[in-house]
Amino acid sequence: MKLAQNLIQSLTKLPGVGPRAAQRLALHLLKNQSLAKEISQALQNAANQVFACATCGNLDASQTCSICADTHRLQTIICVVESVEDVWAMERTQEFRGLYHVLNGNLSARMAEQTILRIDALIQRAQNTNAQEIILALSSTFDGQTTGHIILKKLEKMDIQVSQIAQGVPCGTELDYMDKDTLTMALKGRRHFR
Repeated sequence: MKLAQNLIQSLTKLPGVGPRAAQRLALHLLKNQSLAKEISQALQNAANQVFACATCGNLDASQTCSICADTHRLQTIICVVESVEDVWAMERTQEFRGLYHVLNGNLSARMAEQTILRIDALIQRAQNTNAQEIILALSSTFDGQTTGHIILKKLEKMDIQVSQIAQGVPCGTELDYMDKDTLTMALKGRRHFR
């Protein structure tokens, strides 16, 4: 029973997995030994063979990720995101053909130390490459906006265009369900047809 409890406790360390979900997962794995071994092997392989890209911070099986190594991508546009999950979400659209820079979070009001994020690495990268545009694809939270503002301030003396992805009302949503801040962002970020 102690081994099962250790497994449950380990599973609760995963994001979004509470004690009950961890218990269900553990029981499922313990009942299905072949699945448990398959997952164990996949975890071990990933832990030993997946690295953070030295350039952008994305995860891949080499020190330079496949996106940074792709010479067909636009080398002059860098999209700044908070997490690797954001890179993967952007890639699912198959619309963005530039490069990425993963910050590994955003600046919260509680976070006095900015150096834990990869903002300085972004500034260095922008200075050392021929980047012409930095796209801020950060969350529309207060922390995301604060992070974007700090990046904007650090880039203001450089001759680089800085833009932000559109924010506001999601497709298929009725206006009466939107909160005040979302509607405000949508109005401020409106685009003109003529």
